[in-house]
Amino acid sequence: MTTFLIFIIRWAVSLTLLYSLYGVFLRRETFHSLNRIVLLIILTGSIILPFFHIETKQETALSMGIRKAESFVNEEQRTVILLPIGKTMVTDKTPLHIEQRTITISWIRLIVLLYLGGLSYFWLRYFRTLYILTRMIICNKRLQISEIPDATIVIKTGLHTPCSWMNWIFLNHQDAKNPTILAHELAHIRLRHSWDMLFCEITCNMLWFLPFTWLLRKDMKDIHEYQADQRVIRQGFDEYGYQ
Repeated sequence: MTTFLIFIIRWAVSLTLLYSLYGVFLRRETFHSLNRIVLLIILTGSIILPFFHIETKQETALSMGIRKAESFVNEEQRTVILLPIGKTMVTDKTPLHIEQRTITISWIRLIVLLYLGGLSYFWLRYFRTLYILTRMIICNKRLQISEIPDATIVIKTGLHTPCSWMNWIFLNHQDAKNPTILAHELAHIRLRHSWDMLFCEITCNMLWFLPFTWLLRKDMKDIHEYQADQRVIRQGFDEYGYQ
């Protein structure tokens, strides 16, 4: 478990460094395809970099921080709690004697338990979402249109927001009659956006404590929306009416 925790720390530091560079140089740019590729490289690189050991002549602030964090994990620093325990009173005249018993608690175990608790929560939440999507696919009407053989439409009554996942498009009865909404969700499918989000969800669930993972996920979703909008407009839909 100590080795795994050190890997998580290195993963988090690598992603923080790479995403910070992205935030400085590319985050405000409108090169959506390039930004998408860079974010995918950050997700991949942040996992790969912890397996490489890079040495420098002088210790940097980043390497010093990693070293201190790893030393903290390896040394398993401890804190002592004094817990008062009373002895049984034999008679009314016998005074109650209080003794101090020392209990040693490992900080590393507390950190691991906290991390595993968050890990369980976010993975359960994600699996719940997949379960809801699966039920929607199984329990609702499905349409296969010959003009779009690469996608299946699921008609869900009362669905407020249209969405897509892998090769499935989820719409209510009214949105199913709107060609622009269908074209938008179909663009998400053909651009393989679900795979990007799957990668983001895995990273967010594993590094749930790191704010940069959630910011990266939001950036990826925004890029997806821009890309889908551009593709719909290029198909000839009126831009003003589409907005």
